[in-house]
Amino acid sequence: MRALITLFLFAIAVSTAKSRDNLPIRYIGIERGLSNNNVTSIFEDRDGFMWFGTFDGLNRYDGYEFMVFKNQPEDLRSLPDNRITDISQDDEGTVWVASKSGFGKLTADYANFQRVRWKNYLPFRQDRSTISARVNQLASSTKHGILAATSLYGLLQVDTHTDQPFATKIPLKRHDGTMLVDYDAQGVVATTKDDIWVFVHNYGLCRLNPQSNALEIINDQIKNSISIKTDENGRSIWTASNDNKRTLYEFDLQRKVYTTYEIDATLASSPITTLYAKYEKVYIGSEGSGIITFDKRTNRFEQYQANTSWMKHTTVYSVYIDKMQRGWVGTLRSGVNMIDNPVGRFNLIQPGSATDRQDPKNFILSFANGKQNDVWIGTDGAGLTRWNRNQNIFTHYSADNKKSSGKLNNNFVTSIMQDDAGYVWATTYGGGVNRLDPRTGVFKQYSCFSKKNNRSYSATWKIFLDSEHRMWVSTIQGGGLFCYNPNTDEFEEKASDIVDVLSIHEEKKDVMWFGSWSTLTMRNLKSGEQKVIHTEFPVRDIYTNNDGYIWMATEGGGLLRHEKSTGKTKRYSEKDGLPSNTVLNILKDNAGTLWLSTYNGLSNFDAKKEKFTNYYDSDGLQSNQFSYNAAIKLTDGSLAFGGLHGFNVFQPTQLKSLKRDSKMALTAIRVNNKPADLFTVNPLYSSANHIGKLKIPFGDAVLNVHYSALEYSFPTKIKYAYFLDGWDKNWNYVNNVRTANYTHLREGKYTLRIKSTNADGVWTDLEKIIEIEILPPWWRSTWAYLTYIALFTTCVFGYLRYDRKQTQLKYEIDLAKVNAEKKKELHEKQIAFFTHIAHEFRNPLTLIVNPLKEMSTEPNSPVDREDIYHVYRNSKRLLNLVDKLLLFRRTESGANQLRLVHADIVSLTREVFICFQQQASIKHINYAFESNTERHTLLVDREKIEMSLFNLISNALKYTPDGGSVCVALQLQDKNFSIRVTDTGCGIAEQNKDTVFNVFERDYIGNTNNKGGFGIGLYLVKSFVLAHEGHIKHRPNKPKGTEFEILLQNGKEHLAQFTIFEDVMEHSASIDEFIKAPSAPERIQITSDYEDAFQATTTPSFILEQKTELQNITTDKKVMVVVDDNIEIRKYLHKIFQNEFVIQEADSAEIGIAMIVETPPDIIICDVVMDGLSGIDLCQHIKGIPALSNIPIILLTASNSQDIKLKGLEGKADDYVTKPFDRELLVARVNNLIQSRKHMQRHFLDEITLQPSTHKISKEDRLFLEKSIAIVENNLDTDSFGVKELAEQIGMSHSNFYKKIKSISEKSANEFIRFVRLRKVAQILIDTDSNVSEAAFAAGFNDIKYFRVHFSKTFGMKPSEFKKKYEMLRKSQRIIM
Repeated sequence: MRALITLFLFAIAVSTAKSRDNLPIRYIGIERGLSNNNVTSIFEDRDGFMWFGTFDGLNRYDGYEFMVFKNQPEDLRSLPDNRITDISQDDEGTVWVASKSGFGKLTADYANFQRVRWKNYLPFRQDRSTISARVNQLASSTKHGILAATSLYGLLQVDTHTDQPFATKIPLKRHDGTMLVDYDAQGVVATTKDDIWVFVHNYGLCRLNPQSNALEIINDQIKNSISIKTDENGRSIWTASNDNKRTLYEFDLQRKVYTTYEIDATLASSPITTLYAKYEKVYIGSEGSGIITFDKRTNRFEQYQANTSWMKHTTVYSVYIDKMQRGWVGTLRSGVNMIDNPVGRFNLIQPGSATDRQDPKNFILSFANGKQNDVWIGTDGAGLTRWNRNQNIFTHYSADNKKSSGKLNNNFVTSIMQDDAGYVWATTYGGGVNRLDPRTGVFKQYSCFSKKNNRSYSATWKIFLDSEHRMWVSTIQGGGLFCYNPNTDEFEEKASDIVDVLSIHEEKKDVMWFGSWSTLTMRNLKSGEQKVIHTEFPVRDIYTNNDGYIWMATEGGGLLRHEKSTGKTKRYSEKDGLPSNTVLNILKDNAGTLWLSTYNGLSNFDAKKEKFTNYYDSDGLQSNQFSYNAAIKLTDGSLAFGGLHGFNVFQPTQLKSLKRDSKMALTAIRVNNKPADLFTVNPLYSSANHIGKLKIPFGDAVLNVHYSALEYSFPTKIKYAYFLDGWDKNWNYVNNVRTANYTHLREGKYTLRIKSTNADGVWTDLEKIIEIEILPPWWRSTWAYLTYIALFTTCVFGYLRYDRKQTQLKYEIDLAKVNAEKKKELHEKQIAFFTHIAHEFRNPLTLIVNPLKEMSTEPNSPVDREDIYHVYRNSKRLLNLVDKLLLFRRTESGANQLRLVHADIVSLTREVFICFQQQASIKHINYAFESNTERHTLLVDREKIEMSLFNLISNALKYTPDGGSVCVALQLQDKNFSIRVTDTGCGIAEQNKDTVFNVFERDYIGNTNNKGGFGIGLYLVKSFVLAHEGHIKHRPNKPKGTEFEILLQNGKEHLAQFTIFEDVMEHSASIDEFIKAPSAPERIQITSDYEDAFQATTTPSFILEQKTELQNITTDKKVMVVVDDNIEIRKYLHKIFQNEFVIQEADSAEIGIAMIVETPPDIIICDVVMDGLSGIDLCQHIKGIPALSNIPIILLTASNSQDIKLKGLEGKADDYVTKPFDRELLVARVNNLIQSRKHMQRHFLDEITLQPSTHKISKEDRLFLEKSIAIVENNLDTDSFGVKELAEQIGMSHSNFYKKIKSISEKSANEFIRFVRLRKVAQILIDTDSNVSEAAFAAGFNDIKYFRVHFSKTFGMKPSEFKKKYEMLRKSQRIIM
């Protein structure tokens, strides 16, 4: 009896409940953006958008957002009224909206509404105002346009093909034939055959007669209608009447009769509000009873979705079934309910309340398979639940506050297991281990006591039964592993070193894996082998199979795959497709794939393909968050995963695909924040979704496109991508972002392509495509380019014209420049020519004037015959120069006529050849004369031919070096007589080969060895030869040298215009100078002079007598260097200064420079004009050498030109003397320069030794300084001598002496003493041969390093450099001590 009572009480304590399947219903209300929760009409347009009419405006829904349209007071382009009664769409896709105060159509760009106005329907009525009557229903017809059933004006017809909508009344023809204009049309429908049916209040069902355009009454059995609908096959019209609330009427369009269907009273207790017919079913909305469905095939009425518990409000105003068979229900005050077509994916089981989201019975924490297909469920706060799957009944076991004996002691069940004996073992978080006997319902508690730690662990987490029937229990909060001992009926600690075990897995017999907070431990229970894998994250579940991998579910670290053979671990995370990095449980299905529960949904992982397929709450999951340990594979192969709101049970092989490809639609397009219809190609219909092409100006090339895949069941599972062909390189995959933005697009044509996935994540082929053309800016348009081409052509033409003029002007300028340069060059050559002429004149004049002056001023002195000869010879030289100038002038003016004679050209050439034999012999030149005939008479001007030959042979000898060869060769030819002069000289430079015959052209050998000259010789030769109608040319004489050839014509025909004279054998002035010999003694002297001249010219050595060299060693005479290329001038200067100076001579500036550098003289006299370097060049070179810059230089010149004098002074010459010079004047200038040099040397010595200059200070200060200097110099050998001692000897205080010396010398007293010592060192280094150290110690410097530093600062050089610099000057006696 006691047992029966106990069993009865237990049955009362155990509560049972049925499972509730989750209905696929979604609520859409004002929280989601709906304008009002009172939804009166629902419509799906052709694009797939859902439209909702409410009490407060019109709404367009794309699955994510709403576009709301409302009435704006005083705006006739807004919605006619906010209370919508019906929505329709015509054949052109225009949306029409009916309201309680009129109706209208929405413009294609969705910018505004066009309200329907009256059209003249009677001749006497001219009313075109907007219609304000209530419109009950709209119908669209291809033939009749839009038809509106109104409460006041009956049926109105609107032509949809006009821009402005105008309405025409359709009259009602009564049985008596009269027409009724104003009546109450309660509803209107259009059948598939385009027949129009209207229900008229009190008249019944009527049809529009197309012929009479009037309504005809067809059936008046029912005279009052709540709603009128037709089915999709067009066979019946369905209606209901509030006169009989429980009756549904079907009007057969063929038989024209009604069929009545009585609704079960238990289903229809409230008035009918709306009807909707589709797919052989009629949906009946009621006021307070939800929706009742009538199945035409079974003629049965049912409650829609079995009950009304899923509805927030049971008053239904509108019902609609879309193309995907989803049900849309518009309710009073609870918005829209979307009932999705069941897809059979995941079955949701909720042991607790389906409506209470906080019911702890739905917080699933663990599972276990029981006997007889039962499932044991552990909850997080509601104890233990037994689910009888066969009867779908739940039995709950929970703890009470009294902790009664035999009951569960803790409601947080973390793990469950049923043993072979039928006992159910459950670990709890805080109550240890509980064992349930299902037969009696009695619980027994077990503790996990650690003898080692002397502690009982109540927080047990995992229970596991291995293949050896050992029952393992893990504890947390520092606890280890315990194993059940059936003999003692206790749990004993088996592994205290493995603590906080969160997961247990048996790989094979005796090989166990234990996962904890950051490690995975393998232990072989038989061998004791242990391996630890560090995971860094908590290991929540473990799975192994025969493929050699260990799979770990980690909290925060993703899914880990550990390869046992290599020890390598691979991680799969969110970036690989995992929905969350927190993986809680792992189950393997029968197909071999892994199912993972996470904190963000459920994932199916194909390990072979390494591919994740993810599922979320939108797929029917209890939520996106699952729980620890809440996963199990049931006995029938189905899987169960638990979470916050129950658990899902499913067969992986029976999951239905969601491959429903939804339409891609454009929801909005903005171009530079402007409406897109401004840029459409076809503005007549330019809603965003129907824009196929855009033409956008360059300045508006900012594109913003909004799009949406019209998937209302699983919108969050849709992903998007877009690609702008012509701009993007690859597709832009943007996940759930539904906007594409582009800025700064360049001109060109583009194609925007937008695509999406289906709910399964598979990319569909349904793309939305928009052609986009960015117009070029005006400056890159076609007209602009045509303008540019025109401007460019004009500019090119203008430029060519301008360039032609500029080229011509430039040519003229260049020509003027060339002419100016030629004139300048000619002028410079003329200047050079006349400078040389002046030089050649003044040299002989100098040697003529001074001897004659001496003879006239000293009558008693004996006459020197050598002086008389020099006067004679230089006079002849002057005469020759004058003749040359006169001849050149005549040649230039063309007044020089030929004086032709018959002359033997061979004899004439030989005479000129003989004149140069002595010069050739002196230079050791191989001088040869060749002729192929002994005699040949030509008609020539003897003087001009002689001068021409003289110039050619003279130049050949001048430019041929010693040991060379010169050959004069004559050759008689058929028509000409050839005279060739060949040398082995330096030749003619390539750049000068075409100008050698130009007037004043001197440097025709490239400035390599300039021999001087006037620059008129070859010019005269060419002029004379051309005057004889002959030719002259030159060519290289390889390997070196030049050959000049004169060709004179035989006969006299070419000179017939000239008079022929008798040959009197007169020679030219040049030849005459050579062949007119004086007396024998004079010839000897002349020969000697020429030998000396040629020797001086050809021998690059100093002209010094041995006697002079010996005198330099012993004499005190000063040294003078004379540099002049005229030997007679040098000898004359030697004669003048030989008594006062040791004379050194040089015939060129180069030799003079070498002589001066080797032995610096006391004075230099130098000619300005010389071959090679000039005297000015020598002056600049010597003055540029610091050690020689103080040597005075006197320049001799034959020119009075100020430019020449200025160049000489710029070259730092000390004096300038013009030829012919006066002897006494030259001697006086030399003496003055010598005296000035002595003073300069003394001053120079004072400067370098820092001696005071007396003219810079007063007498008193000079005496003070001299006394101070003397005192310091007298105490140089005293080490302790300083400022104090100096002031005492001066007789002044220390401070007064410091101020006095500072004011005079601008130095401190110490600096003054140091300067005197340093000056003394400088004097010692200059005056004596002491070295630096000796001089420093002599001046009182004991620290040689200190001395060197201050000496360098004072004199700007090191002491050794100072000594070296001035030692040479001292030894050459240019510093007077």
